[in-house]
Amino acid sequence: MINNWFKQYNETVPVAFVLGFYVSLIVQRWWEQFLALPWPDRLALFITAFCHGNAERPTRIRRNIVRYINLSYCIALRAISSRARLRFPTEEHLVTAGLMTQEELDIYRSTQPSEYTLYFVPLVWALDMVTKAREEGYIRFDRAVEILTNEITSFRSKLGTIFSYDWVNPPLVYTQVSYLIVDGMHHEHPDLVRDAYWNTTDIVLPDWTKIATDGSAAEANLDASEGADKFIGSLANIDVTDRRPSVLFWNSSNLHRRRTSSTSANIGLIVFLDLPVVNFRFIR
Repeated sequence: MINNWFKQYNETVPVAFVLGFYVSLIVQRWWEQFLALPWPDRLALFITAFCHGNAERPTRIRRNIVRYINLSYCIALRAISSRARLRFPTEEHLVTAGLMTQEELDIYRSTQPSEYTLYFVPLVWALDMVTKAREEGYIRFDRAVEILTNEITSFRSKLGTIFSYDWVNPPLVYTQVSYLIVDGMHHEHPDLVRDAYWNTTDIVLPDWTKIATDGSAAEANLDASEGADKFIGSLANIDVTDRRPSVLFWNSSNLHRRRTSSTSANIGLIVFLDLPVVNFRFIR
């Protein structure tokens, strides 16, 4: 009897349309998230072009700026990616991996409120490095400072976009459509809970306007219960400019990624890319 009823109203209830819309939304959202991932390559090229000098000081400035960009990326991904969390289970693993010094970790922790992830703090340090390079003459033009500043702030904007995708989820249409259809029938025909026979003479179609309203309310309640929407604009008052890390990190051109035994299996898997582990060497 149930099969006959669904067959009778199969063309009236737009379930296929709703599910097709959901699939289209998910695929588009997935691709937009991939396009929103920032790449540090462009910024690294600009730094190489604008920050001149082969001495130790300008070399360290260039390397520290790129390292701060990657550090900000990893801190952000730790908050939203399970792969990144496996690679860096704690903040100490960022130090072990060579992305952060212990001094920088202490400064970061003294700045960061416990309930928020201030992934932009290393970007503040990178901007400070750009200013130092201009003051010390390694960057020769103010226009170069402007370009580097715009690139760093654009990098932060893309990280913010990734967080926005993580905070706001699409409606759970699959579960909501199934639940609301059955729930609407249950309220119209409470006897169906205990009767095996369905009398289709008085069954009416559910009100799709009411279903849409209930779905929006359910989604809002879900977001509120999970605490997904957190607005941290007031954090702009946090002062992160008075405490700056030292420009001391690498003293060798032989670079390699350090790791612990527990995280070795997750190297190269942060964004689901199987990348080989290689040793990097800068050739002058």
